Amino acid sequence: MDPTITTEKTIGNNRSKTGKSAPAKAAKTGLKTYVIDTSVLLADPSALFRFAEHEVIIPIAVIGELEQKRDHPELGYFARSALRALDDLRISHGRLDQPLEITVEGGTLSVELNHTDTSSLPAGFYRDGSNDTRILAVARNLAADGKEVVLVTKDLPLRVKASSMGISAEEYRAELVPNTGWTGMEAATVGGNTIDALYENEKISDPLAKDYPCHTGIVLHSEKGSALVRVTPDKKLQLV
Repeated sequence: MDPTITTEKTIGNNRSKTGKSAPAKAAKTGLKTYVIDTSVLLADPSALFRFAEHEVIIPIAVIGELEQKRDHPELGYFARSALRALDDLRISHGRLDQPLEITVEGGTLSVELNHTDTSSLPAGFYRDGSNDTRILAVARNLAADGKEVVLVTKDLPLRVKASSMGISAEEYRAELVPNTGWTGMEAATVGGNTIDALYENEKISDPLAKDYPCHTGIVLHSEKGSALVRVTPDKKLQLV
């Protein structure tokens, strides 16, 4: 079964670690390969375990980006949590470059060290050596191997880039993931002007920020759409 999805598709549900070595995916049918980018893990470190029976791929470039965010004043907690979850798997299984079964449905996770050749990208595509380009290359090369690849990201430009080269792209909506306790994420309803101001300025002053602890992630909903923000140390809202 597929994870819960919306228009660009919303992912979320089913966390359960089993710690078994995974069987080859080629023997199964109807399974997808979800390539996860950094923005997903910064929004929900538990996203690793929310893809039911499907295959989750973490490009090595994502590990580097998480490392760079470890001491970030707003995103550091989420980066460290994601890295800690991966390290727990490494300690339990010894390596992460081979698929590990991590859900009761048989879903697997691995860190992808290969499939990084950017020459596979379409002619004329801007090969700037960025992490986005490396992540796209992983998705493209895995698809060339015959996998049903879906790139999952909260980064709108990255979803557009993926779609422009024929890679299916879905948006991760962390606010729809059920909570088992306070996880540092909240939701609130605001006016459309607040959403407009955030996308225009990226960081704004708003009374809402005073109601939450520093570094809290808040999903803002309005009639104009949604936005994911963090409460900054100076009690402002920062667009993520």
